[in-house]
Amino acid sequence: IMRIPSDMFQLFAATSVVNSHFGTLLSAMFTITLTLLGAFSMSGLIRFRAMRVLRYLLISVVLLASVTLGLRIFFTLAIDNTYDKDKIIAGMQLMNSLVKEEVHFSSPTSAPALPEGMDRLQAVRERGALRVCYWPDDLPLAYFNQQGDLVGFDIELFHHLAHDMKVSLVMAPVVAHGGITHELNTGYCDIGIGMLITPESALQAGYSVPYLYLSAAFLVRDHRRKDFSSIESIRQLDQLRLGMQHMPYYADKVAQRLPQAEVVEVLSPRDFIENRSDELDAMIMTAESASAWSLLYPQYTAVTPEFLTIKAPLAFPLPKDEEALADFLRVWIDLKQNDGTIDQLYRYWILGKHDRQRQPRWSVIRDVLHWVE
Repeated sequence: IMRIPSDMFQLFAATSVVNSHFGTLLSAMFTITLTLLGAFSMSGLIRFRAMRVLRYLLISVVLLASVTLGLRIFFTLAIDNTYDKDKIIAGMQLMNSLVKEEVHFSSPTSAPALPEGMDRLQAVRERGALRVCYWPDDLPLAYFNQQGDLVGFDIELFHHLAHDMKVSLVMAPVVAHGGITHELNTGYCDIGIGMLITPESALQAGYSVPYLYLSAAFLVRDHRRKDFSSIESIRQLDQLRLGMQHMPYYADKVAQRLPQAEVVEVLSPRDFIENRSDELDAMIMTAESASAWSLLYPQYTAVTPEFLTIKAPLAFPLPKDEEALADFLRVWIDLKQNDGTIDQLYRYWILGKHDRQRQPRWSVIRDVLHWVE
């Protein structure tokens, strides 16, 4: 009713032990007071003195106000309540910038001509640069951090790809997801950042083999988390309207599971949060992306109900009929999955874990006597 974020429940749970002790103390005081009142009443010893009652009421009000104000001042000055999780994702940097990178912030006026009779893989090696199409707001795959650098899971993965191909990177923006087919086939770019494979998109462009499988989730306002936690609670919602980017295949999957819902196309998660949140109940997207957006906008949260078991393959879009490039990427992705590169990037960009070597504790045997290394 008051739209209090569900995270506030964590504060209640943390203080419930202290609260329960005060509740026990209050119950004991009430029992003793009631016993004394009953005993004195039966003995005819109760006397009502208005001035004393008024004095105690006044003292109680002053003490209550003093304690409340004192606690407010203490928590304001002693505890930093500033939300800073958005700075975590906004401040992330590439762990390894392995190759020279040229980032375009607007669409280049012309695409490089493809050499006659040369496939795309040969053309990339010949020019010495891999041209990558990216979307600026595709968290956590590709986005601009607070320093203005293009970062993300896919951006760092492309650094590894370019390093292994011994070429540099040229990053070119694409405004709409649906427009990448034309850019790929005309040579504007050689490859795009990861997209969810659908039958419709597979008919228009080529794809690498999947390098990740992502889960579906709802991005909802924090106080409505419980409404989307189970299929039973969702089916109780009247006039359910869900936002989703242009993916008819997955929209049909959602319609099969939630026949009462109306699926509305939105341009991006930012469009949903800033422009469409009043008219839509939630947005369906990948759990990895929803978690990243919920860090930037803490009034939203990612909810993954058990019934929404949709595993979506993420792959690199490629130019049509470029078998040599697709075959190379098939081998390369398999190598990166087996040597731990993709897992390491997933832990860093998706899970927010840094692979830092833990320093051993100080020891007399090791640091003073040098008996062991």
